[in-house]
Amino acid sequence: MGFGLEYRCSKCKKEYSVSLYEGFDGDETHINTIAQIEEGKYGKQLKSLFEKNHFLAVDVSMYIYRCSICGSWKNEKSMDIYEYIGSDMKNELWWEEGIDRIPHYVHPQNKPDKYKLIYQKAHRCEKCNVEMDQLSREVTEEDMEVPCLKCGRPNKKISSFIWD
Repeated sequence: MGFGLEYRCSKCKKEYSVSLYEGFDGDETHINTIAQIEEGKYGKQLKSLFEKNHFLAVDVSMYIYRCSICGSWKNEKSMDIYEYIGSDMKNELWWEEGIDRIPHYVHPQNKPDKYKLIYQKAHRCEKCNVEMDQLSREVTEEDMEVPCLKCGRPNKKISSFIWD
């Protein structure tokens, strides 16, 4: 499940909709992403990583990325890969007989002491060509205040929604 916010610029009245986290198709998205990684769609580095280590989890949720130089932002899917480092895999990961890897839908951000971030896709600012910062995973609506992309003025939140 995810949530979203709708904004309207206080000056030019342009409206924005921002989606965060993942929707009802989250498990399918994770499974498809891992299949694409294993096929090599995301490059040799990630394909090799998954061939060598079956204890990885992928987060492909929606987040806001913001440029620390110009303040520009975008709402995109992440591509964060985590390695399981916990000690009791059978009890912690809903383990089933015969499964040789962790389930695709494990959400590492929910158990940060059990996972280590080993890869994060870079999201680049189109204006400055620098890597953008991902806003915190534990965001509040105040954290999501982003400037208007058209005129740079503050946006006002006009509504919020929950999505599947």
